[in-house]
Amino acid sequence: LGLGIEESFLAYLANELLQENEATMDGILKLTDANAACRQFFPRNGFNNTPDNPSIWSRLLAVPFPFPTHITFTAPETKEKVPLH
Repeated sequence: LGLGIEESFLAYLANELLQENEATMDGILKLTDANAACRQFFPRNGFNNTPDNPSIWSRLLAVPFPFPTHITFTAPETKEKVPLH
């Protein structure tokens, strides 16, 4: 956490979902004592807690993800470097 790797992966997933014409990205965070450091990950990246289930977080894909400029992501299926910014 804190190096931008997780944010780069989110940006890659968001781009993939946009290509599939998806409108939102959802995530699940089950609160445990072991993941206290992760609890701000979703809100820090623009996700909102869903009112029906506090474990589910959602984010509109229409709002672009900020891309960490110091990281290059290599897509596993192509082995090509994916420009994130």
